[in-house]
Amino acid sequence: MLNDVLVDVVVPAAGVGSRMGADKPKQYLLLDDKTTIIEATLRALAQCKAVGRLIVAISPEDHYFSSLKLQDLPKVTTVLGGKERCDTVYLALQHVNSPYVMVHDAARPFVRAADLDKLIALCKREALGGILASPVADTIKLAYAGSIEKTVDRKHLYRAFTPQLFTIGEMTYGAARGVKDFIMITLGTGVGSGIVINGQMVYGHDGFAGELGHVIVRRGNGRLCGCGRTGCLEAYTSATGVARTAREFLELRNDESTLRQLPIQEITSKDVYDAAVSGDKLSQEIFEYTGTILGEAFADFIAFSSPKMIVLFGGLAKSGELIMRPIREAMEKNLLAIYKGKVKLVLSELKESDEIGRAHV
Repeated sequence: MLNDVLVDVVVPAAGVGSRMGADKPKQYLLLDDKTTIIEATLRALAQCKAVGRLIVAISPEDHYFSSLKLQDLPKVTTVLGGKERCDTVYLALQHVNSPYVMVHDAARPFVRAADLDKLIALCKREALGGILASPVADTIKLAYAGSIEKTVDRKHLYRAFTPQLFTIGEMTYGAARGVKDFIMITLGTGVGSGIVINGQMVYGHDGFAGELGHVIVRRGNGRLCGCGRTGCLEAYTSATGVARTAREFLELRNDESTLRQLPIQEITSKDVYDAAVSGDKLSQEIFEYTGTILGEAFADFIAFSSPKMIVLFGGLAKSGELIMRPIREAMEKNLLAIYKGKVKLVLSELKESDEIGRAHV
């Protein structure tokens, strides 16, 4: 049973703490008269009964960790980290044995076991990732190209903290069981992705490989993406992208649509889905447009990694044939001949929330 599986924790501790201006990395500074920050962090994590191994990634030049008094914490094991934090996390992940892993900073000792217990229990039950977070109190503005679009409603915004918990479950427990070559696409408020080749996640030299949501699909006059570039896949095929398409169609065309009954700036992807299911032709065309862009992009993705399948995750994927049919048709139409008919397009079998690509807070 997955509920009985312990969660491995990766603790990146290879940083030199140059910003602190201290004579040693900040994780080795004293929290009180005799306890270092990293010792307090590890003891706090160890208090959580659902935690398995504590995998501490230290610098090859580290001369401090071996002097810590951690003999009573058999869960602790050390591995060598890398030059940057992303390198350190990547190297530590190679030693994870659990289908669940949390990443928690070494210099955050005040995490509470009760919060960890709740986070782990929730994420296991829902088969999702999750984070600890607190509500945002500041005023937040949404802006494109330096121009303020609107004030963002804070009730849906959170400040993210560590630990961050995630699962490698699709390959182990989901639609890709037994498959060593596949691409995972999450259609959320953004477009997330992961590439698995020969059973191994592709991280790249810096840990950032697989940002397929930021492959440019419309050049010359594409939409502005949150990353600052124009024409990215995410700007068209995420939940927010679907809503943007709806607004563009409504502003540029005169078609009758039930979407016109809604305030145009408040239209969501769910509104488009509900209208499409009810037979609204414009909304159905929005799904056709979105699915076609995804299918064309998938054909390109297949050319560079030759996956056996592409697994779709997220609320937009739950739209069924409204989105799957145009994806499938556009993908097959644009595939190189040697790949035609060989790549499966499947939905994730992991349980998920109704929100697109959502993790728990």
